Amino acid sequence: MSSGHQRLDPKQASRRRKLTLATYLSGAIGAILLSAIGVRYYRQVKRRATGIEDIKLEEYSFGRRAWLYKYRGFVFPNLFLDKIRNIHTFDVREDDVWVITFPKSGTTWVQEIVYLLMNDLDTEKALKLNIDIRFPYFEFVEPGLQAIAEMPSPRLIKSHLPFSILPNQMKNKRPKIIYIVRNPKDIVVSYYSFAIKFLKMVPFNGSFEDYCQLFVSDKVDYGPWWKHVSEAWNRRDDDNVLFLVYEDLHLDTGKHVREIANFLGKPVSDEQVDMIVKHCSFESMKQNNSVNYEWMKDAGIANKEVQFMRQGKVGDWKNHLSTEIVRQLDDMVTTKLPPDLSEQIKDSLPED
Repeated sequence: MSSGHQRLDPKQASRRRKLTLATYLSGAIGAILLSAIGVRYYRQVKRRATGIEDIKLEEYSFGRRAWLYKYRGFVFPNLFLDKIRNIHTFDVREDDVWVITFPKSGTTWVQEIVYLLMNDLDTEKALKLNIDIRFPYFEFVEPGLQAIAEMPSPRLIKSHLPFSILPNQMKNKRPKIIYIVRNPKDIVVSYYSFAIKFLKMVPFNGSFEDYCQLFVSDKVDYGPWWKHVSEAWNRRDDDNVLFLVYEDLHLDTGKHVREIANFLGKPVSDEQVDMIVKHCSFESMKQNNSVNYEWMKDAGIANKEVQFMRQGKVGDWKNHLSTEIVRQLDDMVTTKLPPDLSEQIKDSLPED
């Protein structure tokens, strides 16, 4: 042919089209990957500028959806990252009541006691309305900081944030703060049951022993435990702070209901104390859907076969923890806590 171009047979033409398409797609995919890497790198740089560090975990631990980060010496999940600035600048009110704990330290239990004291012992409303609505989780995605900001006073707010990361205005506005500390041996058992068995959002591939190692290595949400409770202990003498020990509350609930009531300026009769103790007993709360996060099951983010209220016991760790984990936790209490707090925790524990 005079055109100078060799005509390709259909098979050759098809192969050339495939090669061209493959080359194009390869370039496009490469560009996308480079773009994704660039975005990820930009986010890393931005996080580091804010004081956030990535935490590298072992292969058995958490998948990408539950990646953890360190901020001001504490470990937090993804959901915390975008809220840091708004958390620090949140408008605090003097008549707020905050219940603050390291996770799995009796938070829901004390929330329910506080709610009844602040709402004329309205058990009917407490049974009907989810505790997340009555007593929202400050740093969680729902209901969100804006919704909490718009709540009428007095606001009841739950948080697992350590004292050093609470809103800046906490120092000047001085709202009521109730902090509960619990034996870390029981915490790690309960935390594993909640984070790994109850929640579907946390893809953990390791064993219970692996999880315990993460705990003692300060690589679980809101850890290190010892740093969290030490910050609260150092504020225990502030007149707007009530520091409680879970095991003491368990031993004599009525006594500590009165202590909480006096702290909140809500005097109660013996009959009212008995009613609160009964409503907030483990047996009663286990049957109360409003405090068992049933909405999480309905939303598909919690396992329907696992109950939020697990045991409610003191010393259940003896049925679960290995000798080595017990040794490491004992060492943590002895060496990393202020001596007076270490003795306080030891004195509150039942006899072996």
